[in-house]
Amino acid sequence: MAGCYRSNNPQKVAEIFLHDISTGNFRHARKYVTPNTLSYLINAESILPLHDSIKSHPVFYKIEKIEMNGDTARCDIIWDETKENLLIIRQQGRWLVDLNI
Repeated sequence: MAGCYRSNNPQKVAEIFLHDISTGNFRHARKYVTPNTLSYLINAESILPLHDSIKSHPVFYKIEKIEMNGDTARCDIIWDETKENLLIIRQQGRWLVDLNI
């Protein structure tokens, strides 16, 4: 597990998180989120009937750009043909996705 965080930067965290979510691997995505987002992921995973469907038909995503400002990074993405953004923050030296829900 130590190797999980070796490349801890906003770009890498965004890539891993988006890949995991797009393929239904919510458990692995949990390693890359803030505690508030973790609660959301756990709830979403338990109520999403699409979990197995996502694994066989991944959602398209693309990272367009990342803008850093100190301990925060805003990641502009395209998620299933919709423009979205992710907030990635540094907490205790680790970059984590904060869905701010």
